[in-house]
Amino acid sequence: MRHLSYSAISTYTQCPLRYKLIYIDGLKEKAKLYFSFGKTLHAAAQFIFQVKTPPPPSLEKVLRFYEAKWIPDGYADKEEEENYFQEGKRIITGFYENQTRSFKPPLAVEYPFRFPLEDLEIKGYIDRIDKLPSGKFEVIDYKSNKAPFTQEFLKEDLQLTIYQIAVEQVLNLEVGKLTLYHFRSHTPFSVEPRSRDKIEATRAYILGIAQKIKDGHFPAKENPFCPCDFPQYCPYYKDIYKKEEMPQDETERLEIKDIVEEYVNLRKQIDLRQGRLDELVRLIGLYCEKRNISRIFGKGFAITRVTGNKKGFDPEKIRRLLEPEGLWRQVLRYDDKLVRELLEDPKIKATLKQKIISTEEVRKIFHFLRYRKLSEEDEMELGL
Repeated sequence: MRHLSYSAISTYTQCPLRYKLIYIDGLKEKAKLYFSFGKTLHAAAQFIFQVKTPPPPSLEKVLRFYEAKWIPDGYADKEEEENYFQEGKRIITGFYENQTRSFKPPLAVEYPFRFPLEDLEIKGYIDRIDKLPSGKFEVIDYKSNKAPFTQEFLKEDLQLTIYQIAVEQVLNLEVGKLTLYHFRSHTPFSVEPRSRDKIEATRAYILGIAQKIKDGHFPAKENPFCPCDFPQYCPYYKDIYKKEEMPQDETERLEIKDIVEEYVNLRKQIDLRQGRLDELVRLIGLYCEKRNISRIFGKGFAITRVTGNKKGFDPEKIRRLLEPEGLWRQVLRYDDKLVRELLEDPKIKATLKQKIISTEEVRKIFHFLRYRKLSEEDEMELGL
């Protein structure tokens, strides 16, 4: 059985090529201060809550533990490390004071889980599971991010959804609350547990990613964290970080930097002209719409305004049709092209195809212009 974790899924979502380099090729990333800092804070928080019965360890013991477990990797220099070390002490002190006012040992700390998902096994660790007064359970994940969390983020956070599935499926407990605890502000950000539909959509989403991994689909994907630790393998960055032998062609006779500069200058000129061209298209469109016409004439040329449309399928209607047939996963990354491929599949029932076709609708209307040169006879006949 193959294994996936939230971290692996997140990495693939961010950049499939980076996933391959780390999880398949086994390349090691450089140490990052935010990983080191976060791990140290997590370890100290775990130390506070791992007692079986009250009271918790004293703050003095916790800070000694924090210092002993400090991870020094990834910092630019000793000054930066010291600044983070002191910030961490402040965070842990505030966390201790906040969390031990009415201290109760949790159900579990750093709980390791594994659960099956078809031919996969999903694994990970939950920072903390607390029992609520209602008898249900709260799933808590510690975060050392600088910024707090919005409700929109909490409602869509994949990690919390996976943790809820784990608690319900592995421990057979009912989840009453999902929480991201923000270390820096000592604030718990909580949401209601996921609905059954959300759980099923998450299962399907994970299986879709697993299928792409199985199919060897590892394109490079630019994201806010580019370049990563492996720019020499990335088609967007390796020209800078890894010079390769080029075949003998005309690029050998030209300086690539000059080519780039010339291209950009030409693009700027085109963009300036494109702006005026777009304005002319707009004016022609207004003229035609006001007079309810589709063709206008000028000296030597006629311009025809053509109306087109782009058809597509409503994703929710398609989901309702395909889920009962076990076909929704085939178009889970919604794309009209994938739906049309289903329509070409001889194994799909004709009645289902007809239902799918009946949902097709106009999704977008657009216009474009065609022009033709007028002959002298045309001009005479039109009085131009």
